[in-house]
Amino acid sequence: MDDELNILPISSHIKSITPVPVNEDPEGLSESERDLKNLKQELSEDFPVGPLIKKCCTLDQGKAVVTFLDAILDKSLRSTVALLAARGRGKSAALGLAVAGAIAAGYLKESLVLESCIDSLGM
Repeated sequence: MDDELNILPISSHIKSITPVPVNEDPEGLSESERDLKNLKQELSEDFPVGPLIKKCCTLDQGKAVVTFLDAILDKSLRSTVALLAARGRGKSAALGLAVAGAIAAGYLKESLVLESCIDSLGM
């Protein structure tokens, strides 16, 4: 960056960089956006999943909420669900939506949330 905050090229190859094409449908949606839209439509009538899936921003987040709710609504209480992803992927939002679904279905009596990141322990 120069003194006028202009980005300077690192090498001469920067001139040949072109944007990666995104496959969009006629509505302007990418494949994952289209899949999320289809998931929302498929589950729109199911309670408590439908209203919660409408709040999801990505397909992965939607799949996570569905997986959490499958485990919660199973009633056998014999399953464990773990969600691992990089920072900023919506894990907390997905878990919050799943807890809301458990409360709406009347199944939430006990809840345990663990974070295994060493950074969060101050180490």
